[in-house]
Amino acid sequence: MKGEGWGSDMPSTESEWEYAIKNRLDIGFKVFKVDTSNIKLWDDTPIENGDIETLFDRMDGHIDGLKPDHSNEDLVFEILLKMGYPLTADLTAVDVGELTVHKADSGKILICLQEGVTADHIEAMAALAPQKKCSCRAQPRRQQHKGKRLLFAG
Repeated sequence: MKGEGWGSDMPSTESEWEYAIKNRLDIGFKVFKVDTSNIKLWDDTPIENGDIETLFDRMDGHIDGLKPDHSNEDLVFEILLKMGYPLTADLTAVDVGELTVHKADSGKILICLQEGVTADHIEAMAALAPQKKCSCRAQPRRQQHKGKRLLFAG
């Protein structure tokens, strides 16, 4: 893998490409495929006879609105796509009060996927002046759900 200037790290022979693919080397681009959402779908079937317990069960199932087998990288890109950003939008990670926050499209959107987001963290993220939404996991305030995560956009 020799060369000069831009793209000089790219494999140039068949054996170099085979090595790069086998060892999953970062050669400068990402491959995306359509998959199912990482976000749980809401069950909107009608509830018979005003069964409030069924409604509470559905709500409890969405305290953590994310499917358990998601990866943070997949979720970041899913949120960006659902918010209308192209896959080519610039994406960087910044530290906000010891939390990793993903900043995309020159800071127009911030995405924090860590637990333990506090009001101070949200204020620090707001100080970065995102133009759209700030999507985070936070500790819910309701006592009966202590310790569970919450996905919200605000």
